[in-house]
Amino acid sequence: MPVRWRIYIILNFLLAIPALAALILLIISFYSTTGNDPGFTILFCTSFLIIMVNNFFGILMYQRYFPGKLFPVHIKRINLVLLILTWVVVLLLALVTGFGAFEEFSSDNTERNSAGKIAVFILSFVIISQAAVLVMQAKLSNLIQRNNRENMQDMIDSIGQ
Repeated sequence: MPVRWRIYIILNFLLAIPALAALILLIISFYSTTGNDPGFTILFCTSFLIIMVNNFFGILMYQRYFPGKLFPVHIKRINLVLLILTWVVVLLLALVTGFGAFEEFSSDNTERNSAGKIAVFILSFVIISQAAVLVMQAKLSNLIQRNNRENMQDMIDSIGQ
């Protein structure tokens, strides 16, 4: 297994497991307290669910179809939908993190509490890592399809000889 695909698998696990944990914690906290706004809870639960499903699907896609097995049509569609949804989630998360960073690092914020700064750095790491995973996932899909075409061409060429 090439190093870049090992990194891809590791990043998928590193992002999927905390997303699952955050999803579970959000659901537990929503049902245990009564003052929560359901709109934000549903939005964050949906975001974590999309990230988690995309990362586990990326691992499944790698393990089942790499290096050159043919994708079924429904797998291509699921991959495309998950890539688009996850990009939307990552962009929204980047927007929220940008507003949070602006608020946290603004000059009128004189609080000595560093929890907000730590949260901004963690979210920035998650955004950058998830963007790298999404780019690699798109490249993986193209690589698998190209390897499949080359394998088929080699088989056709070997039959003619």
